[in-house]
Amino acid sequence: MTVFWLDDLKQGLRRLWRSPASSAVVVLTLVVGIGANTAIFSVVNAVLLRPLPFREPERLVRLWQAELPARDATVPVAPANFFDWRAQSRSYEALAAYLNWPLSLTGIEVPERVEGTYVTPDLFSLLGAKAQIGRTFGAAEARPDHDHVAILSDAFWRRAFAADPAAVGRSIRLDGEPFTIVGVMPASFGFPRPNIQVWLPLAYEPNDVSRGAQYLAVIGRLRPGVSLTQAQGEIDRLSASLSALYPNTNAGWGARVRSLQEFLVGNVRTTLLLLLAVVGFFLLIGCVNVANLLLSQAVSRRQEMVVRTALGAGRSRLVRQLLGESLILSLLGGAGGVLVASWGTRLLLGLSSGTLPRAQEVDLDWRVLLFALLLSIVTGLIFGLLPAAESYRLQLADSLREGTKGSENRGRRRVRAALVVVQVALASILLVGGGLMMRSFVHLNSVAPGFAPGNVLSFRLALPEAKYDEPAKVDAFYRQVLERVASLPGVTDAAAVSFLPLSGMASSRRFVIEGSLPEPGAEPIAGSTVVTPSYWKTMRIPLVRGRAPESREGSAGEVVVSAAAASKFFSNGDPLGRRIKLGEVQEEGSWLTIVGVSGDVKHEGLADEVRPELYLPFSADPPNEMSIVVRSERSNSADLAPEVRRQVAGLDRDLPVAELMPLSEVVRSSINRPRFLTSLMSVFALVALALTVFGIAGVVSYGVAQRRREFGVRIALGAESGKLLRLVLGHALRLTAIGLGLGLIGALALTRLLSSLLFETRAIDLPTFAGAALLLLAVVAIAAYLPARRVMKIDPATALHTD
Repeated sequence: MTVFWLDDLKQGLRRLWRSPASSAVVVLTLVVGIGANTAIFSVVNAVLLRPLPFREPERLVRLWQAELPARDATVPVAPANFFDWRAQSRSYEALAAYLNWPLSLTGIEVPERVEGTYVTPDLFSLLGAKAQIGRTFGAAEARPDHDHVAILSDAFWRRAFAADPAAVGRSIRLDGEPFTIVGVMPASFGFPRPNIQVWLPLAYEPNDVSRGAQYLAVIGRLRPGVSLTQAQGEIDRLSASLSALYPNTNAGWGARVRSLQEFLVGNVRTTLLLLLAVVGFFLLIGCVNVANLLLSQAVSRRQEMVVRTALGAGRSRLVRQLLGESLILSLLGGAGGVLVASWGTRLLLGLSSGTLPRAQEVDLDWRVLLFALLLSIVTGLIFGLLPAAESYRLQLADSLREGTKGSENRGRRRVRAALVVVQVALASILLVGGGLMMRSFVHLNSVAPGFAPGNVLSFRLALPEAKYDEPAKVDAFYRQVLERVASLPGVTDAAAVSFLPLSGMASSRRFVIEGSLPEPGAEPIAGSTVVTPSYWKTMRIPLVRGRAPESREGSAGEVVVSAAAASKFFSNGDPLGRRIKLGEVQEEGSWLTIVGVSGDVKHEGLADEVRPELYLPFSADPPNEMSIVVRSERSNSADLAPEVRRQVAGLDRDLPVAELMPLSEVVRSSINRPRFLTSLMSVFALVALALTVFGIAGVVSYGVAQRRREFGVRIALGAESGKLLRLVLGHALRLTAIGLGLGLIGALALTRLLSSLLFETRAIDLPTFAGAALLLLAVVAIAAYLPARRVMKIDPATALHTD
């Protein structure tokens, strides 16, 4: 039996070598289809299927606070609540906390911003992570007097210290203070984000922890045998207990527990599974094309099969040979597909622009290679079964009656017609999906953010607290920066803001309106942004009513509210002149007078609802970290970058300028994920349309060639060539219409997956469905017409003589 299979493979290779053109078309089609599927699967494998690279990852969870009763929003944890959870819970083997915080690396020629994370010392042991050089943090380093130590990432260690093991024990300056390097983590460790370069100990005085400020991320390791449901039940009881003990800060707050892997990848699961389905359809379209091509060859090879059958070849031997040829083609396509997948995976990661979690883990491991191998075999069987089945049904007498020249009977034409219908149906599903995503993205891209990002350069500064330890110093520094930058040639306005809109960073505060007495914990909440008085002019944000705070003494008591805040919290009257106090009812604080109402701005995302916003005066409590926005008359605001760096260095040469980019790039980056999905779906839909067009054109062309004798007879009997053209073209369009109808029904199911990803676009969007149908019909009509015209050029005498 093995010898027979080897003979079949040898004959198959010789056969394919004799028809290099058709073999190349098949292989290239499969290379693209298998490569695309393998590339997407490599991402799905790394992000969704592969366990997290930590010890017993199934026991790792993520915890956060959430407002009751909905508990939808993911809110960081107050430090005091974290310590209470850790002390009182019994479901967890360990709880650890961390806080991502950018750091200024100084003491070098050009200061730079590095991504840092403050972590409780037990975080590394909780994850089961060990340093490759040196050690991780010890328990003593949780105290403020023992916290000036640092752990470096492998990438930062190699870049800054040339991978010198003697770096452990040396000192670096972060935010103006010295830290001793005690360890270097392995290259595989990238928690909580792969771009983290430095880990510092999160140190607290035992009695100096806040219960009102929420800023810690918390992870935990469940005890063996404890389920998520049990852990959630315990954290609910602890939250209720803390609410009773501390109603001023904890009333109305609960908590949530979720698998760490689910928390990290949950928001991209639908996107990746949708892409996997899309490329699966794409590969099926390629397989249908290949099956049609091989069926065409099978008809032309019928004489060969008849002769071999007459000489005693069994049907199973013929089937094995045809399947062997198909498998050879598919394995060649799979080998090329792996190469394409390697390039395609890098392209996918580049297009995702950092929106994919666990992207650093994406590679072509054994699971991906096994997937490519199985995919190759399955596709070979899919497109090889039909020609093999035709061979198996071969009847010697019938074949001899049909003639020695290959011709196609009605049954075979029906098979080819069915393949065309399937191809059109799949293509129409992809076209509808791509059309919906494009329509959604156009709507999203046209959303007005509430400010004018053109000609604005933005950058971020973080003043080290060791050097700028008083509000007066912070205030003076930022005033000087704004004065220097505003004096640059071409600059019209400059301002400072605590968090840029759409930057991914935001803050919110509770506040009390004068004259109202809400229950503790029931105070209104709004976004809070600290700005300098020139912010509205620089950003071109309209002031609906009133004015901006003035740059004068006493303006620290003035505040501006957004139109959404005015509508939500002051619906019974004009907010101008009303006073608010930040914090809760019982807290001491200064009253702020509302002097203006600002136009609404999209702070969190273009697709998100506008949130109520408080614009707080910079001079009241200037934060150390601020973004600077500079509006200029230059068409390319990035040209200002070198001058901006010089001005900042003139004030503080140890202060790095971070996130220096045009504001329009900030807006563009905020929609990277929908752009990524829309781009991929659109490309696959268009390529699928092209494959369908070529497939139908090939079917029509081959059909005309096979029926050349029949058409010759009809013309000889007086049939008009124009009617024959309409006959051929009508048949192709009828098949297209059937496939289109089935495809539109299938697209209704696809839209259920898409509905959560669409913006201001209905899942059943009639213009998109109609547009996809008309496009497919128009393109197919053109593709079928071009080969169908050959009917009009048939010479009856020649057709009857040569057939």
